[in-house]
Amino acid sequence: MNIHENTRTDVYVPGDRPRDYRLVAKYRVEPEKPEIDISDLEPYPEGIVAVEIKRPLAKKLLGQNFTVRHRTACCTYTVLQDRPGDWREFDLTKEKGEVT
Repeated sequence: MNIHENTRTDVYVPGDRPRDYRLVAKYRVEPEKPEIDISDLEPYPEGIVAVEIKRPLAKKLLGQNFTVRHRTACCTYTVLQDRPGDWREFDLTKEKGEVT
């Protein structure tokens, strides 16, 4: 198994249909520093963004905080599930600080 698969976090934006998401970025995240910064994504997502922590990393981070940094704030939440992975959605137009 590729080491990058063990520490991967994917970022999605809504697609054209309900419950349809389009992958826009992949990040390698170290368990010692559980965060990503999407500020430099091009094009920068407007509105809803979904973050999926893949299962191998989610297992290591279960119960720990994970931070998503973006242009207007940092969203911090607790990783609550590791099967199939941890999925969280954010509305960047509304997020101005921490969420749980």
